[in-house]
Amino acid sequence: MGLAIPVIEGGDHFPQFRFYQPLWPLLPLPAFTAARWLADHVDMSDLQLRLSRLRVPVLLVMGLSIVAASTTKWFRLRDLPFAGEIHIAQRGRVTGERLNALFTDVPDVGVLMAGGIRYGYDGAVIDLLGLNHAQMAHAPGDRRGIKGHAAFNRDVFEQLSPAILLPRASTQIPETNPFLDSWYDVPLQGLLQDDAFLQRYAVAHV
Repeated sequence: MGLAIPVIEGGDHFPQFRFYQPLWPLLPLPAFTAARWLADHVDMSDLQLRLSRLRVPVLLVMGLSIVAASTTKWFRLRDLPFAGEIHIAQRGRVTGERLNALFTDVPDVGVLMAGGIRYGYDGAVIDLLGLNHAQMAHAPGDRRGIKGHAAFNRDVFEQLSPAILLPRASTQIPETNPFLDSWYDVPLQGLLQDDAFLQRYAVAHV
């Protein structure tokens, strides 16, 4: 069932086989079950004696083989393909902490990347992509667009009406509107260019 999750979901936008991560601890269970069955049904006393002498060398070889075959090296984290994902999460936490410092009564915040900011922000975080928001995720729609990023629903957004939209911590004020980038426009289905939206929201630097 676990192996079928990416197929059911239609694929995964993120690298490094994210959907499979919870399954790794379960993979040895069939081997353990088979070993237990053999121990209960087969006389393996002689074999166990011979194998006991090879236990440590075999485990060392297996462990070194796994490390050598892995493309992910934590001591080279900055060079890994998903290093950008970690940076996004870190920046989200910083953004949440700075918002906490700005407001005594923390307002609702609407975001596209909700993982990091939710750890750092004390107020409500609305995931406009629906990955972490049930109402947005279950809203009707054709789900066309970026894989895993196409659940935005305009009616749900109007109902939720977050006070702050797409906050981003920065050390300098940008010279141009950073949200005119086409990447934002695709998952939000043109919301940022909508006249009614522009009458309610404005770009602000604090």
